[in-house]
Amino acid sequence: MPEVKPRSKRSYEAPWGYGRSILGFSEDGCVEVVEIVMQKGQRTREHYHMEVTEMFYVASGSAKFFIDGVEYPVREGDFMIIHPGERHVIEAREEGSRIIALKIPGKEEDRYFIRD
Repeated sequence: MPEVKPRSKRSYEAPWGYGRSILGFSEDGCVEVVEIVMQKGQRTREHYHMEVTEMFYVASGSAKFFIDGVEYPVREGDFMIIHPGERHVIEAREEGSRIIALKIPGKEEDRYFIRD
């Protein structure tokens, strides 16, 4: 049976400064949708996932994705896929850059940081 969830938004500040909101998720952990809002120059910590595939849609602003050390500039309307095992960092290039991430499966604990 399909899951229909009322819109719920759990927001929290990531310890490294940018905002994240959980927009939706499945109870069985199959998927999670996250909104990321970053200011110019803010970066995620370098990390990778063993199981999770992340798909990112740049809803507004622009950013740089660093995947296995290669830089990929993205802007509003662009879409990026990060596969399990790929080390990655996102850095905002504009104030208020907004990125929607779809995580499959939705395992928050499947995140391995490279360094502090």
